[in-house]
Amino acid sequence: MLKITFAILIAVIANFALGGIWYQFLFRGPVRREFTAKYSMRDFVIDMARSLVIVCALAVIIMHAGIGSWSDAIKLATFLWFGFMATAQLSEKLFGGRSWTFYLINTGYMLASLLVAATVVSLWAAPGS
Repeated sequence: MLKITFAILIAVIANFALGGIWYQFLFRGPVRREFTAKYSMRDFVIDMARSLVIVCALAVIIMHAGIGSWSDAIKLATFLWFGFMATAQLSEKLFGGRSWTFYLINTGYMLASLLVAATVVSLWAAPGS
């Protein structure tokens, strides 16, 4: 139990760092052009909680599916991203007035985020690791 808890916390921290790199360095210009809101500490705390929920859900799925290899965890994360996140965020693009660029940046981040979480969980806490 301690092993999976540690893996989840590391994955959440890694995802938070990835978000900073993704939105503040890699895609700062397009994101600023599309979305100009100011963020508070509360927003970042809520986002970290969101990440915790996603990582926990992914960890539970990995554990219950008996996935023991990194490659299988990556395949699962990619499948879940495509089946749920990319498709759900498509509605935001279509009906929320966002650009295709913003959609690709956000869904790309969600894919990268799931891949990071799947890597951490599969290497540190999955059955057979």
